[in-house]
Amino acid sequence: MENNTISSEQLAIMSSRIAGIAKHMTYVLQSSARSSIMSGSRDFSTAVCDGKGDVISLPDGLPVHVTNMSVTTKSFIQYHGENFKEGDAYLNNSPYHGNTHMADYTICIPVFYEEELMFYCTIRGHQADVGNSIPTTYNFKARNIYEEGAPCFPCVKIQENLGLVEVETVIMLRDI
Repeated sequence: MENNTISSEQLAIMSSRIAGIAKHMTYVLQSSARSSIMSGSRDFSTAVCDGKGDVISLPDGLPVHVTNMSVTTKSFIQYHGENFKEGDAYLNNSPYHGNTHMADYTICIPVFYEEELMFYCTIRGHQADVGNSIPTTYNFKARNIYEEGAPCFPCVKIQENLGLVEVETVIMLRDI
């Protein structure tokens, strides 16, 4: 690579490799999921986003999940910007921050190469029970997320240096 240019062959190889990573994320999530909603119904989606949060690879997924995957990733960037480090992971289920609804949890992991942020691996999956005020993930009578009763995690760090981070399970809304 010279003068920040790459050949068409290099571009094809890189594109294929990134698509392979996204597909592998899908296979691993489906085969390791304990919830039948994810393993059997495949109610989840994966994506690889570039350093700005734009989707660069998107294997087969649910349209409701994948249409706003970059919006969600950009919300993580908005709140954590330069603070991303290798070994960190972030959780978002806030519909006000690009997520679909409270029962879909989105996890975003920054990926580094030689200490430089290269891209983000993002997964979104439907949870069977999120602690709503009634035993369901859809409270059709709820008029707002407070009445839903589910904990809201808008772009919170859940892992640091490959270790879990304590997260308060209270409704934490930012800039609404």
